[in-house]
Amino acid sequence: MDNNKDEQYTVLPSHIYTMVDLSLAERMTLFRLVSFQGATYFESPENTAEVIGVGVDVVKHARAKFVKMGFIKKIDFKNNRTVYQVNAKTILEHCQGAKKSVNNAKVAKQEVSSDQTRSELRPKVQNDTYNTNKEDEYNITPLNPPTGGCVGQKNKNDEKDEVDNIFNLWLSCFGLSERKLTPGRQAKIKRRLKDCGKDQLELAIRNASQDYFYRGDNDRGWQADIDYICRSAEIVERLANMTPRAEKKLNWWERKQKEEDEEREERIKHPKYDEFGREVRSDEAGNLVYV
Repeated sequence: MDNNKDEQYTVLPSHIYTMVDLSLAERMTLFRLVSFQGATYFESPENTAEVIGVGVDVVKHARAKFVKMGFIKKIDFKNNRTVYQVNAKTILEHCQGAKKSVNNAKVAKQEVSSDQTRSELRPKVQNDTYNTNKEDEYNITPLNPPTGGCVGQKNKNDEKDEVDNIFNLWLSCFGLSERKLTPGRQAKIKRRLKDCGKDQLELAIRNASQDYFYRGDNDRGWQADIDYICRSAEIVERLANMTPRAEKKLNWWERKQKEEDEEREERIKHPKYDEFGREVRSDEAGNLVYV
């Protein structure tokens, strides 16, 4: 076998193969994450998808899932890319736990199978030898119903409250009123709460409201609404990690116009006098006139 020194190899942990709770595409994405050196991952989802041969949405969904599982953690945002810290220890512990669960399930299945075999081999007796008290056969004590409200309904109410809070935060930060929380907006907010979490979504809204461009100080007068902010997890990440720009940067022409306007206003507010003591002011067109 010809050994080529120029070839590059990546050593991947074999325990990831045992993660039965992940799909094949998710495992391939995880392999790509851990292949980066220095315990950091900073590749764009488009590049990752191209390397492992899956869709971009699959990679985005997998990364959001790994954040919730504690496999990766967002630590920085550079060059329009999110930098993640890879937690190899958490990944290994999860793999060991998943493997133990699978083994326990196999043992339980074998025990059930053995019990069924013993039951089938047990001799059948015509007289009710094993049940001496037939009344006990039908004396079944019902389980106590859970106290309090319905758990599912409670979780649903909590989810609705979170959606309402996010929507009201957007209205408050942008100084808006009388906006309708449509079913479509509710669905978008729910998805972003699931993908990005409450804290990151709230930070994205606050940053956007403090940035001149997203507030509407642009050529089109466009303002970031809740539909745009919650359009994708990438937009939420970008807004949450950006530093809001308080004022718009002017080009040379806009700066010149601003300076002329300020100078004109200054001349109107503070008139000047010529050598003869006559008051000189500027009219609206900027021309000097005597009062």
